[in-house]
Amino acid sequence: MTERIQQAPLEVLPAEATEALTRAEVDIQIATAHRFPRSIETFEKRALTMATRDPEIAGSCTYTLTRREKSGEVKIIQGPSIRLAEIAAVCFQNLRVAVGGISRTATTVTVRAMAHDLENNVAVSIEKMGRTSYRDGTPYNDDMAIMVANATASKARRDALLAVIPRSLIAGIQEAAKKVAAGKGESFDQRKARALAWLKGLKVELPRVWAVLGVKGEADLTIEHLHLLNGFKTAIADEVQTMDQAFPPITAAAKPIFRSVGGTLATGSQEPPPQTLSPPPTAMPHHPLAEKPQEGPIPLEGGPSQKPVLPEVPKTLTANEALAGMLKDAGSNFDRLLEVMGPNGLGLLSSTDGYAQLEDLPSAAVEACLKGRKGILKALKGQKP
Repeated sequence: MTERIQQAPLEVLPAEATEALTRAEVDIQIATAHRFPRSIETFEKRALTMATRDPEIAGSCTYTLTRREKSGEVKIIQGPSIRLAEIAAVCFQNLRVAVGGISRTATTVTVRAMAHDLENNVAVSIEKMGRTSYRDGTPYNDDMAIMVANATASKARRDALLAVIPRSLIAGIQEAAKKVAAGKGESFDQRKARALAWLKGLKVELPRVWAVLGVKGEADLTIEHLHLLNGFKTAIADEVQTMDQAFPPITAAAKPIFRSVGGTLATGSQEPPPQTLSPPPTAMPHHPLAEKPQEGPIPLEGGPSQKPVLPEVPKTLTANEALAGMLKDAGSNFDRLLEVMGPNGLGLLSSTDGYAQLEDLPSAAVEACLKGRKGILKALKGQKP
């Protein structure tokens, strides 16, 4: 026996009734938020715990992007990532977030996101636009267009959340995550090896990476460069930026010549090898007395020497050796030097974390110390530079 199920006719609610239901829902949420207000101290503890749980999560809390200016210069941008915004939203409480209003044309996709702080009754709506076509106007295929739409929605949600949650609460959590992402308890060489392994897996030409970071090779990498590479890793994993956008190809017209630590050419192998700066071991150092031939009898073996005594050729110090000499002259140490160079001192370093010895310092900061020798010496001695 077949039972017949009668379907009741659908009832369409008028717009006024739908609006009233939505308003009542929001009013209840606001009333609940006022009954259970958030604690900033609890928010910071929970968010810090979640963001620094392990180096992988901590590394995903910061993104790094590259932007090519009209002048052709590549600019590096860093900021809190989508993952950090999600952690902050969960821990902030009394918050509504919604993504909708997606519209698409043949070449673009636009997404609108809204975040509403129910406790303070502050709502922000953000629109983000993503490009879904190549430079010649050819549209992406469906898979690529969907990927761009999802990435645009994530960026819109992140910006809406960070417009409602005060940035002053996010900054401290992001800095703590950077320290954990750099590799807690690891040496600088271990951290660098992890970054290079990621680049190798990415299968990107290393000269493109060095060009963006402004270095000649892996030997010039510092802890700040590793922070940037962590951010690039997050941006590429979140599909906020592609590998080619993060590390733009080097044009043939202005292709720089970079050399690896081993000395082999990474690009432009037809270029001549660099000139040797130091003389060969067998070459005698030039001295004015050597131009004039020695007069008189040649001394017998074991007899008194008649050769003039040549003065020692002064040794050329490296930048790090010169800076070490400055520390010795001031009777100071490396920890004091970090205080002087750090953000609370002269501002030559944006952060003093991760520097264990002079060799870890960026070359630009070392050169700045050497140029301002008098001021640095005074600062090391506790005097006003």
